[in-house]
This record gives sequence, structure tokens and C-alpha cells, in this order.
Amino acid sequence: MNKIGRLLCVAAVGATHAHAATPIRDEDFPVGGWRNVRRAGAVGDGVTDDTAAFKKAVSGARVIYVPEGTYLVSGTIGWAQRKKLIGAGAGKTTIKLKDRCGGFGDPDTPKPVLWTAHAEGTYGNDSRANAAFANYILHLTVDTGTGNPGAIGVMYTTHNQGILGDVVVRSGDGSGVVGVDMSSTEFGPGMLRRVTVEGFDVGIKTLDQVSHGTLVDITLKNQNTLGMLNRFPVTIQNFVSINKVPAIRNDGAKANLALVDATLTGGDGAHCAIEHVRGAAVLRRVKTAGYAAALREGDEVVAGDAIAETILGRTHTVYDDTPVRGLDLVDSPPTVFVEPKSRWKVVDDSAGDDTEAIQAAIDSGAQTLLFTPGGNYRVSDTIRVRGAVRRIVGLGAAIRVSRRRFAGQGKPVLRFEGDGEHPIAVEWLGLPRRVLAAQVATPRTVYFNACGWIVYGNTPEARKIFIDEGIGDSTFTAPAHVVVRQCDMENNPFSPGKLPRTYIRNRGAHVCLMGFKTEDPAVHVVTTDGGRTEVFGGFFRDHRGPESYQWRGKPPLEGVDLSTGVPYFITKDASLTASYFHFAWAPGKARALHAIEIRGDQVKEFRVAPNTLNVGLYSAINESATGRE
Repeated sequence: MNKIGRLLCVAAVGATHAHAATPIRDEDFPVGGWRNVRRAGAVGDGVTDDTAAFKKAVSGARVIYVPEGTYLVSGTIGWAQRKKLIGAGAGKTTIKLKDRCGGFGDPDTPKPVLWTAHAEGTYGNDSRANAAFANYILHLTVDTGTGNPGAIGVMYTTHNQGILGDVVVRSGDGSGVVGVDMSSTEFGPGMLRRVTVEGFDVGIKTLDQVSHGTLVDITLKNQNTLGMLNRFPVTIQNFVSINKVPAIRNDGAKANLALVDATLTGGDGAHCAIEHVRGAAVLRRVKTAGYAAALREGDEVVAGDAIAETILGRTHTVYDDTPVRGLDLVDSPPTVFVEPKSRWKVVDDSAGDDTEAIQAAIDSGAQTLLFTPGGNYRVSDTIRVRGAVRRIVGLGAAIRVSRRRFAGQGKPVLRFEGDGEHPIAVEWLGLPRRVLAAQVATPRTVYFNACGWIVYGNTPEARKIFIDEGIGDSTFTAPAHVVVRQCDMENNPFSPGKLPRTYIRNRGAHVCLMGFKTEDPAVHVVTTDGGRTEVFGGFFRDHRGPESYQWRGKPPLEGVDLSTGVPYFITKDASLTASYFHFAWAPGKARALHAIEIRGDQVKEFRVAPNTLNVGLYSAINESATGRE
């Protein structure tokens, strides 16, 4: 097989929907840094013990590919950080624990099959607690076999970036401690996307710890004790549970549950579908069947088998006429277009300046473009994404630019333009920071998947923009509807000499941030011009006392007085709602000013004691402010 043919086989890993994924059939990776587990000695016949081969492959590469087959293991496969374990598809690639395997028989001393942030991993000078960066497990099945009641399917930890996606975790006989355990150490921000857990005592478990998880398209089936135990800030979208036992228990001082679009069925009538014990929660569009009720709050059963919207925990407003409800801006990205790999266009990266080659590939009439995995593309001018293109696959390729050439002129690296009825997906393509990396100037829906912490923008032509995993300091304008799932933004709190930043500016758009994890001292969102911003679950960490939150330089909004603090939110003649957990590094080590809300000439502030605060909902809805329509 020639180089292009091999690359086309590799690229199947970029499929982002399980039902649309194209399986990888090639046994050979042609790209440096990728290791095929069979090259390390794995057999994948369901009989041979492949544990040693997996450990060898994991120790020597950043990306480990596991082709179709059943790989029998007898011990934990684990690593510390910055690795991707990628299969050919759930149900095609299976990592299976031996039946009645030694070391996996005692539920009191549970043991995982896969473990990121493994205790034996190497972190250099970083602590294990928060340095499991960029761990990915994708497109495979984990099977804990039979007779292994002490098994954990996946003990998953990642920080800042990372996805457990298109994965099935199942128990062969229903036994086992936890399917996906996120509680081994501080988790997140990280993402579970299109994950199914079958069996185990508990399907998904989180830790009473800091940070945040974003879970989308989750299915739990046939748990013995509990579908999901949540003890920390989490955003969940599209949640299905088929269980006799409770689907979710929200129980923890740090528990902040933002749940939307849940179908919880199979209840036996002895339980409620959702048990809220401690913490805060926003529950929206929840349907249940078979349970005594949809919700138990403390010891009280709340009558009804469905929830339109309910808010549990503290609510806050600064104007008396402010409605206490969510803005309901949550939406789901489109299904990614998939076509036979023989039709894909591989973008050449052999020139010193690859601008013309990239533009030529876009204008070739191809619908799917593949950037050489691991390749570096040098670009000197704006690339215009237009015409027939429906999907761009990066697989670790990166576009490099001169910051002076782009930032100095304010021009975008990628500009999406032109008409068309089909969405465009951009996957795993590394784009430059600190410049306008992507500008959407088309009514076509554009979906960015794992493209890094980059700067986004749009023109009035834009309609829907979806971003999974990562966003830089971005500005969105009317009439765009923007949905960001897993948004990690940090202004290093240990560099006090830096000027404060403004993470997101919403000028008349609809912006939904699902899983917004930040560190001080930035202004998180400025919403103006009738814009609507919804923070649907977040974790905001502060490190210093209120006296340290001083704004230097030009304010993020003209005329706003920040002499008494740096807020999370500034809203002027616009609307915002936010559910989040505010964490103080130590007592008194946090900001006191959370929000400034301006209506015409009136200015009001949302202030609290500078300590940890669990916010069920802060509402700054201004019903008289319009602008998008």
C-alpha cells in the first residue's frame, strides 16, 4: 500500500460519532510516534495474554493503535499523561480481562483494567493530583469478563484536555465495582462522550474533589446499586439510564450537577430516579418511567415522573424583577459526514509554505480533507474553507503561522465562507494560539472537535458554531448561536505580573458554555448588545484574597469601574445565567465580586464572602434586552 493509501486507513480514527465511524483495517501505522500494539507483540485472538505487549506499547509511544480483535489481559494497563489509546471501534476492538483473574476478585480492594494517571507513571516535577494532561481513550470496548467482582473497567483521569469517547465498558456477568471511575485523584477538566456502561455496582463514579467533568451522550444499563454517583461539578447532556436502581445520586459538598435531556427508565418503584442529597443542581427536561418519582430531594419525594426544570441549591439575582430560570441555550452538534476513504484528499505538507497546497486541496472538489497525521503546515495567508468541503481531519497535524503577520493585521488563519446546506466538521487539527485561528463567515454549521485553546470569531453570516474541548479568548457576535462543551481557560494564577484577561466577549450572540473551568484572575464573560450567555455548569478556582483582584489597564467594557474587584461576569443590557462551583484555595482566598449587571444607567453588583460557594443559579436575565433576532 502506498503512503496515501496508508494515511487514508489511519484517518478513520477521526470519525466522531460511533454510528458513523469508519473502522481502521490497516495493520501498519505509517506515521512516527504511533505504535500498533501488534507490533509490540499483541495477538488479539482472545486467547493469548497480551498484557506485556500492551505495557510495552504504552511505554514507548504517545499514540497506541489497537486494531480489530479481542485482546486478553491479566493486569492493569496504565500510564501517566499525554497518551492516546485508539481502537478500530467499539465492538470491533475489545480489551478483555481474563475470567476469574487473580487480583480482581475482591471488591474491597478494587483494581482497574485501564488506568490513566497510573500510580507508577512518571510526571517529572508535576504532582499526580493535577498533571494527568491530555489522556484519550477512543473507539474501543473494555470487557471485565466474568468472575471479577473487584474489577473497575476504566479508572479515567485527565486534566485540561482529554476525552474518553466512543467507548463501551461492560461486565461479562454484571459484577464489578465501577464501570468508569473518575475518583482516583483530582479529575478534569475532561470529557466523556458517547460512552456506554453495562453492569457493575456503580456505572460512573466521581470524587468529592475540585475541577469539572463534561459528559455527553451517556448510556448506563443494568447497574446493581447505582447508575452514577456524582460528588463534584459536572455537566451532563443527553443521559440515558435503563436501571431498576437510582440513575443518579448527587451527594457532596462540591457536587454541582447541571443535567439536561435525560431519559431514565426501568425503575422498580422502590426508588426515585434522581437522588439529591447534598450540593446544587439544575435539572432540565428529565423523563422517567417505573420509578416512584423523578426526584427525591433529601428525605422528600417530589411528586411527578418528569422535570421540565428545577433548580436545587442557592439562587442569586441583583434586580428584583429578574426571573430565576435557565436560558436553555443547550444544543447538540451535527452528525459528522463520513464517506469512503478512497475519496479523501490528502493535503501535501512538503513545501516551505503550504498555503497554496491547502487552498488547492479545499478547492479541488473533495468533501473530506486529511492533513498528514503529525505533519506541520506552514501558512502565510488566510485559508478559505469553502465549496464542497464537509470534513477536515487533522489527527495531530498542526498549522503554523507567523504571529506578527496574522495578529498584526487581525486576519484569520482559517475563514469559513460561502453558502451550502451541509455542516463542516474540523477534527483534531492543531491551530495556532494568540491569533484569530478560526473565523466563521458562513450560514453553514461548523463543528470544531479537539482543535485546542484557540481564538474563535464570526461575522454576521454565521448561524451555528459548535466547539468540543477548548477555546481561547474569543469574541462572538449576533446572530450566531455558539455551544462550547468542555471549555478550559486559564490565566496562570501564579504569574501575578500578567495583565488580567477577558476570556469571552458576547456581543449580541447566543452563547452556551457547558463545562466552564477557569482559574483567576480574568473576567470570564462580558455580554452586551442584547446577547444571551448560559454557563451550564462550571468550576471557577481562585487563589488569592479580594485585595489581590485588581484590574490594570483598559477595562474590558468602557465605563465599567473595576476599582473594587475583578468579577467573573459583566452583563450590560443583555442576559446571562450561570450554575457553577466557586472554589477558594483557602479560607478567604477568593474574589468577593462575582458579577456586575448594568441596565441602562443602573449598575448593580453580585458580591459574596470570599470563600467557597456552590451556586445553583445566578440569573441576570434582562427580559427587555434584545438584539440577536
